[in-house]
Amino acid sequence: MTTRAVGAVCAASLAAGIIGPNFAVQAASLGRPQDKPRYETATIKPCKAEDQIPGPARGTAGGTNAAISPGRFNVPCVTAEQLIYLAYAGAGGREGERLLNQNPGAASDDKKVRGGPSWVHSYRDKWAIEATAPGATEREILMGSMLRTLLEDRFKLKLHREREEIDMFALTVAKSGVKMQPMKPGECDPDMSTPVDMNAAKPKCGNMNTNLKGPNAVWTFAGFELSFLATRLSSTLGRTVTDRTGLKDEFIIRLEFHPDDNTPGIKWPPERDADTSVPQAATIFTALEQQLGLKLERVKGPREFLVIDSIEKPGPAAPRPDLR
Repeated sequence: MTTRAVGAVCAASLAAGIIGPNFAVQAASLGRPQDKPRYETATIKPCKAEDQIPGPARGTAGGTNAAISPGRFNVPCVTAEQLIYLAYAGAGGREGERLLNQNPGAASDDKKVRGGPSWVHSYRDKWAIEATAPGATEREILMGSMLRTLLEDRFKLKLHREREEIDMFALTVAKSGVKMQPMKPGECDPDMSTPVDMNAAKPKCGNMNTNLKGPNAVWTFAGFELSFLATRLSSTLGRTVTDRTGLKDEFIIRLEFHPDDNTPGIKWPPERDADTSVPQAATIFTALEQQLGLKLERVKGPREFLVIDSIEKPGPAAPRPDLR
């Protein structure tokens, strides 16, 4: 097939919404027709009773511990809810597929994926998947579009998206103005081969640290936009924070504050408040304004979530027609 012909096939498929841009190139190079991106082989097994550990998701890829390598995907014991979030809006989703005003790095929960029978969300009904897809390498394909096809084929999954209005915070510039300067070249340390030193003159580029200082927490983020700070604040405050500063520069962010009831995302042992080695810092709201020139304002805004229309426990795999 000529380069022009491959381009035409990919363009037509993209226009039809059948495949993503990177998979289109891979499918053409594999030299076989693809109606949807699919794994070549996939096994789905219910987990053993001893692996059905209750409790919220933890680990990489939104708590699923899903892993990919060239041509391979596997995920240990996770709920159907976690699989759905991973594929449609979590680590497997592309930028435009994230849920509006939901933290994509956080784990799934029943506010992000709603509906369906109780086993979908149950910590006692978990599944393990091992799959192969020769030629596929991208996370958004192996954890995203291919996993979506598997869920639709084997779990008979049908879903849609909805929005609701919720209380949230807007991160804005305070009246005093931003008290940080955009990061200049050389202001952070690009050498990631050495351990992080919290007392170093330059923080590591692209690194984020939380340190304890007496009764206070200290954040140090090097080389991040304020949209990242908003995401971190979301998980700390337990409420969505949207970045409305209008600033797109990268900053070195240093923030010292005292955790309290407004920061439920920080598990703060009471004995730390007894540490008087340094004065107790301001709360996170006041610290943001005093130290960074930023303000949190209470607003209302839309939050998006997935709704399961129908789903079944997985049956055996049907033969792949393109592999017969």
